[in-house]
Amino acid sequence: MSADQSAPLTEADAANISGAARELVSVVQGLTRAAIGPAGPTEGTVAAAQLASPIDRQNSDGTSRMYSAHMSIFYSNLAALDHMSTFIQAVRVKSHGVSLATLCRGAIESFGRSFYLLTATTPIDLLYRHASLINQDVGRWLQYNSYVRTDGSAFDMHAHLDELREMLVELKLPVFDRAASPTALATAVLDAASEQNLGRSAYSQLSAVAHGASTAVVPFLAVDGVAVSIQIPRAVAFEYTGMIVGTCAVVTEELIARFGLSIQHRERWHAAQVRSSAAFDKLHHS
Repeated sequence: MSADQSAPLTEADAANISGAARELVSVVQGLTRAAIGPAGPTEGTVAAAQLASPIDRQNSDGTSRMYSAHMSIFYSNLAALDHMSTFIQAVRVKSHGVSLATLCRGAIESFGRSFYLLTATTPIDLLYRHASLINQDVGRWLQYNSYVRTDGSAFDMHAHLDELREMLVELKLPVFDRAASPTALATAVLDAASEQNLGRSAYSQLSAVAHGASTAVVPFLAVDGVAVSIQIPRAVAFEYTGMIVGTCAVVTEELIARFGLSIQHRERWHAAQVRSSAAFDKLHHS
């Protein structure tokens, strides 16, 4: 890169960052809906074998737990893509402060959840990982929250966790995977997106900025007279963009591999990657 990397983002930078991320968002939304939709996964795929597995269990409402695990991937992908969309908007309206770190972090954490489920090695492993995520999400907060179904009726989360524990005992599995923490999941997907295996370091630095840790944000302070603001420089904004685009890519590749999407969907994904890479190349040559 020839420009000063400590300088703020230019309008051209913002346009290229937006292009690199925007090219993926709508396509991956469509791929996610196609993979985990009413038609179900393609016959003969890993996802279809999971749904047909004899070890599948039913939730208290009669729905398949395997299908619930697939829907968890769906929700996590949509959450990640929503973070990506808002990241794009923040860049375009010149909001280049800690919000960029917060949105990047949210996208990576959500993609980390999808990646954790998509990389389950067996149907029983998928059930275990899905149960562990539920425990991670609600296990520590039950005393502070109540839960309802989409129709507004009460949902007994205590009973649901008890059912999951009973299922794990029946399947001779350990009681919940303690590695299913947001930090571990984000680290894993970042490592998968990079050959350098710096996921833990990158996630820690990102979180520190998002949390407003003084040691993390002081280097980004911008002073204009008596006004002080936090301004993410272009080099760091480029890094955040690479994290989002990279984690989105590895999750989408896993989604395609597990759910067996059609040639048309694969071609759409390849074309989106080409357009995203072109925008990213412009960043690195600006």
